[in-house]
Amino acid sequence: MVAFRRAFTLVEAILTIAIIAILAMVVLPRFTKESFVDSLTLRSATSRLASDIRYTRQLAITDSSRHYILFDFAQKKYFIYRDGSPPVLIGETMDIDSKINLAGTARFDFEALGNCLSYSGGGLSLSIGALQNRISVEIVTGAVVIEKIS
Repeated sequence: MVAFRRAFTLVEAILTIAIIAILAMVVLPRFTKESFVDSLTLRSATSRLASDIRYTRQLAITDSSRHYILFDFAQKKYFIYRDGSPPVLIGETMDIDSKINLAGTARFDFEALGNCLSYSGGGLSLSIGALQNRISVEIVTGAVVIEKIS
């Protein structure tokens, strides 16, 4: 007795590939729209800034001295300093993507225990068009929190 094997025919395989191709043509353009790219840009910038604010806090704790991060909203740059006379720039000047709009607290000062000084506590708002994120710094603990606004 001869046993028959069940397999896909060429027509079935071509139809499956055609359906996948049509779905790809419909779905992929949604991922290449500016809103998707802007969303990724904003998320990346927010994460990087929050990380550098946390790094500044960690430097203050490690060195047992006041450190601060200073934002230049007009130039879209920021700097990390060890407080002193004169202040010492740590690392290099960091740039912020030109598409991102910044507003909020321009300077966050951290003391040796990691707390944020009361005059510099608050937050930063980052936005691209209608998309907006906020970075908040707790005054008492120096904790950095990211929240997605829209």
